[in-house]
Amino acid sequence: MRLSTEDLRHGWRHPRRLVRDVVASYFEHSFTADSATTREATASVEEFGWRGFLSWGYKFTRLPLVDDTAFAWVCEQAERTDEGAPTDDLKWHLASMLVNAEIGGVERHRSRLLALPPLLPEQRQDVLLRLELARLSPDEAWRRLEAHCEAATQADTFAAARVPAAERLLEPLTRAGDAVHEKILDVLRKPPRLHSENSPDEWLTGLMITLAGRLRIEQATPLLWDLMQTEWDWYIDEAVESLTRIGTSGVVRQAWERYRGMSSGGRIAATDLWANVRGDDAGPAIEDVLGIEDDDFLRAQLGRAAAAQFDERLMPLARAVHDEAPDDPERGEIRELLVAFSYLAGWDLPEREDWEREADATSDRLRSLSTLSGSDLRNDFGLLLDDDDDGDGDFTQRLDEGDDESRPPLQRGAQVGRNEPCPCGSGKKYKKCCLAADPGPRGDQSGPLDEAPEP
Repeated sequence: MRLSTEDLRHGWRHPRRLVRDVVASYFEHSFTADSATTREATASVEEFGWRGFLSWGYKFTRLPLVDDTAFAWVCEQAERTDEGAPTDDLKWHLASMLVNAEIGGVERHRSRLLALPPLLPEQRQDVLLRLELARLSPDEAWRRLEAHCEAATQADTFAAARVPAAERLLEPLTRAGDAVHEKILDVLRKPPRLHSENSPDEWLTGLMITLAGRLRIEQATPLLWDLMQTEWDWYIDEAVESLTRIGTSGVVRQAWERYRGMSSGGRIAATDLWANVRGDDAGPAIEDVLGIEDDDFLRAQLGRAAAAQFDERLMPLARAVHDEAPDDPERGEIRELLVAFSYLAGWDLPEREDWEREADATSDRLRSLSTLSGSDLRNDFGLLLDDDDDGDGDFTQRLDEGDDESRPPLQRGAQVGRNEPCPCGSGKKYKKCCLAADPGPRGDQSGPLDEAPEP
């Protein structure tokens, strides 16, 4: 028995918080555009309240916001000042959700959105930019995108290249649909030579990786896998998201066929994909590569992927991987997935209550650290940050000093899984953001513009 999407959607209303947490993670990574999912989640907030809804309420803000009823409801929540109102941190995420909502809703609710109390000045500017760009023709958007990539060659950091701003130029191209498919594929077929010279093609290619996913261009599948071999984190992360959005059996089979020849980064990407794309091909792929994979971390990720299929046939496999090293923190998510499946499918799991208590206790303790400073986190939770491999300075010092109003405070401590979304809300994985990287809007995005100059 495999749980259907509808079965998982009903999980938003399950009385067990751990089940709701698992369901929230599933829909956060599925890139669904189904408004029914958001309706179920809002009903869950009404039932359990923001404090009891999820361990990490910001995951709600990764859901689609495509209809006026949902848009107005989120506005109301961001405006609340009563005892049950969202925290300031969560209001920041709700404001971001509204800023990134379907453009028609943003336009219809423009006045209310721009007057929203939690909205920061830069978010208001982003709303106005989106509304301006919505009027561009695809040809004009493409011209501006090329100009942006040309200007990015003069930047000396990833942040200075202003990639998020360039991504706003993808929206008019997304609305062009099939008319731009061949143009996108043409860019992806001619990848630039990274690190050799600073070229606008390096930036345009990364943006086309993103756009191929938004348009769900299945023909781009092998090209996206090829681009992962560049080992640029930006390309890899965007390619995994795009392949997840495409989400066909062909995507899964490509990962299976290429796995043995992939680098470690490519293999991690494949396990992420198998965790996010459910289907008949994922199970055989996971089982096959477990037979040849001897890296403990990758085996843990493959076990997670097996459990994330929510398929009774794969639960013994996930359980076996867990039992190889039950005390390994990387296998904690396997336990949570097994517990959630047990509740939703009526599957027998003798350890269910014990594992649920452990998971809830850990989540509660991590949540209690959300207001601690960097030094408090180190003292209370043993935060280890020695692998700050970007050479960007002492991250622990930045934790103590940094009060960037454009980002919410750190929500979780050191035992967040390296492959989980960063609790700061950046949208990046923890290992690419607050674990050992500069906590800027793009996380650790090392690439050709981040190369240190010769002394």
